[in-house]
Amino acid sequence: MENAVETTSPGVPVVCRHVRSKGAGVTYGELVRWDNGYFPTAVFWCLHTAEPVGPDDGLVHPHECIEGRACFCVPPD
Repeated sequence: MENAVETTSPGVPVVCRHVRSKGAGVTYGELVRWDNGYFPTAVFWCLHTAEPVGPDDGLVHPHECIEGRACFCVPPD
């Protein structure tokens, strides 16, 4: 996969900077891209809670942790 900070296309949502993952298609420690949610073996967690549930008690997943969610933080450039 390419650098996780890049988006795959202009219409793809940006994922919260605190989402992390390991598994096929994603690398531990890198920012997670929205399209990483299509990997069925990936496990996601939040850096704030260290759990698969975010600070707002919602599921941590690239398709859920996007702008508009109460705990969303913009990733660095």
